[in-house]
Amino acid sequence: MKKIKFQLNRLYNKMEVISNPLIRLLVVVGSSWTFHPTITNDRMNVLKITASLLLSFLLLPPTQAQNSATLKKIDTYLQNYMDSVPVPGLSVVIVKEDQVIFQKGYGVERMGQAKAMTPQSSLAIGELTMSMTALAILQLAEKGQLSLEDKVTKHLPWFQTANKEFSDQITIRMLINQTSGIPPQFESIPSLNDDKALEEFVRSMNSYYINQTPGLSYEASRESFCVAGLIISKVSGKSYAAYMDENIFGPLQMTRTTTDPKKLAQLDLNYGHEIGLTSCLPAKKDLFNSNYLPAGSEMRSTAADIGHYLIALLNGGQYKGQQILSPESIAKMWTPQISFNGLGTMLGGNGINIEYTLGWLKMMIDDRPLIIHPGNTGTMSSITGINLGNNTAMTVLFNADPGRFNRFVYPSIENVGNNILHLLAGEPTTDFARPRIDDPFDDYYAIPRVEQEKYIGTYVSTGDAHPVYKDYSIEVFEGENDSLSLKGFKDDVQKGHYKLQFSSKSRAVLRGIEHPREIQFKLNPNGAVTGIFIYGSEFKKKEPTKASLYQEIENQQATASFLLPKNWNGEWTSNEFTATSPAYENTSVKVQAMDLGIINFEKLVEQHTQGQTIQFKGLQKKEVVKDGVWTEQMFCINKDGQTTQHLLVLYQDPLVKKQVQFILSNPWGTFTNDLQDLVRQFQRSIVL
Repeated sequence: MKKIKFQLNRLYNKMEVISNPLIRLLVVVGSSWTFHPTITNDRMNVLKITASLLLSFLLLPPTQAQNSATLKKIDTYLQNYMDSVPVPGLSVVIVKEDQVIFQKGYGVERMGQAKAMTPQSSLAIGELTMSMTALAILQLAEKGQLSLEDKVTKHLPWFQTANKEFSDQITIRMLINQTSGIPPQFESIPSLNDDKALEEFVRSMNSYYINQTPGLSYEASRESFCVAGLIISKVSGKSYAAYMDENIFGPLQMTRTTTDPKKLAQLDLNYGHEIGLTSCLPAKKDLFNSNYLPAGSEMRSTAADIGHYLIALLNGGQYKGQQILSPESIAKMWTPQISFNGLGTMLGGNGINIEYTLGWLKMMIDDRPLIIHPGNTGTMSSITGINLGNNTAMTVLFNADPGRFNRFVYPSIENVGNNILHLLAGEPTTDFARPRIDDPFDDYYAIPRVEQEKYIGTYVSTGDAHPVYKDYSIEVFEGENDSLSLKGFKDDVQKGHYKLQFSSKSRAVLRGIEHPREIQFKLNPNGAVTGIFIYGSEFKKKEPTKASLYQEIENQQATASFLLPKNWNGEWTSNEFTATSPAYENTSVKVQAMDLGIINFEKLVEQHTQGQTIQFKGLQKKEVVKDGVWTEQMFCINKDGQTTQHLLVLYQDPLVKKQVQFILSNPWGTFTNDLQDLVRQFQRSIVL
């Protein structure tokens, strides 16, 4: 009691130097507590703790107390956001000048599990990686190992697109300011040889056709950054992943940030979430995509690590004494290079042009300039914002892609990032990037109950489908309350779940937590439903009888299984299966299962021709199927006056480290619809 009395009286004696009236009041009250004769020891302990906490807060410098209140508002804002959207989890980091002032996780890492999201949770950052690739290019420029004005061909002499006269003009600057003209692709076939994948991918651009003069206009192209990443590798003599680890992530102490597959294997990775009807569903591990590493296909980081990156950007390229880039180069990185149309007012924007710098977007939002970059992988996403006006920055990492959510219902990630920066500056939140128009899909047409049956069934992609919907299948079925629902699948993975809101017999809107999309059903003259069109891609209704014509074939070791028509006769010999059809003369199928290995497909074709002369060959075709890569090519051989067509397939699954060779041989001119369906069924059913 005497000790408490002494401490409070000592503080009371110094009241003349305390200007805050609340603290003065607290001291007076605290001093009187020590002299109150009826206060017990227990009450005194409570009062002592209360006084201590209040004093610790009130004695903070005014800016610290203000920061604490500001961060509390941001925390409340993010809690409310999590309560209002179907995102399973997110993590955030906020930086002011050279300090991380706030970092926290919200929700869970994986839907249906209890592990909480934290600032150390490993998530994909998507295209934010492009800003890091641009920084690496500027590092090499500072060292004199390249110039932004160098032509790409100076470092990659073999580089060209289909119109070489255009690709010869492309400079390194154009690669990282999005004016190269290299067209974006919506599909990439990952290589199973990670060491050579990036170069093989850039070499494959010799089939791309540039439609605009390089350097004149903006076109978002992840492919451009892949070329830049390969230049980083060639100039430094290291792989892209190794260069980034040694020259950026290492100096910045970003210990859980990498795009190196070997290092990723040591991290507790999240794979994000697909989007269901009313909630998100855990995504499965996908095939590693080495082609787009410099654009962010496989870059993983944490909110805590990104905080170090933001500090370096805000402090002239320096973090804890490590200088990764000069202040002059940081300024160059944020200097506008080109502009393009901004977000329209009806969609929540202001119509002001967006400027692209070197790896960043510069936008005027709510009357202040911001530097931002979103990123997504389809199952995870990120938003980063920098306000140079008050030297603050933030990044939010999501374990789903809210960019796919219905913007008429849920805030966009751009809205969230902008509002965090507003709150950080002591400003009110705004509706930026939230539509200011009503949902336009408000037409309703009730399909008579007796007619719903004709829509129900399985639809499979056919023809030249948009790459997003390639190898998709669609199930239309009866949902709740006698309404029709639709699910989309890629292989066996659910990619979407919706209720169907019809506006006519042939048109419907997909309704769920995703942004609404309109689809069209294909009806023949008698009213039968035969297909669906989505974004120009056709899905043909599957005949239910065909599935019953197939049977599952599996080898004794249970290392390979697939579907084959029931009327084909076949048998296994060790790991090789051979089958023939009584309906097709001189037609056979051979399937061989084996361990995964790096195989030159051209040599595989030579092996199967056994020295015979090939009359002609079709184009080699590659695509991702399930968890592996499917490579196929058709060729014809003439023997004894008879021309035989062969379809050779190599399917490789790196996850289970198995592969299978498939060859269909038939007389030229007999590759009927049934044989084509046999190949499709094999492709869709193969399991290793």
